[in-house]
Amino acid sequence: MGFVREAIQALRRYRDEIGAPAGERIRARIITERGELYETALPMISRLARFELEIARGDGALGEATIAIPDAIVEVQIDAEAAGAQRAEQIAKIRQEIERAEGKLADRGFVQKAPPELVQQEREKLERFQRELAELEG
Repeated sequence: MGFVREAIQALRRYRDEIGAPAGERIRARIITERGELYETALPMISRLARFELEIARGDGALGEATIAIPDAIVEVQIDAEAAGAQRAEQIAKIRQEIERAEGKLADRGFVQKAPPELVQQEREKLERFQRELAELEG
């Protein structure tokens, strides 16, 4: 049953990486030569990882998004439109945070009266958001 835990962890890690909403079930297929290994565990993996999974035996064509799990590869069926909308939403949020931080740092009263460590934290936040924005737009 160790392979089940590893598969669930890998799929959850993928969900975290792409920022999938908690309630969203991601459609994917498990490509494996050992389908019998996953047949009984498939419902549990699907439920705990919040994926809609099916088993495909053999070497299927690998898509853009694949996840390695024990004795198999999971091929994610990407909804390009939804992924683009989610990315645009992330970019908009980060831009708002950048504007807020720039506004604070442009305020002489804040910079002069706030404790130096608070001003430094705000500068670091601004730099972090600018790096995140560059990664998303790059």
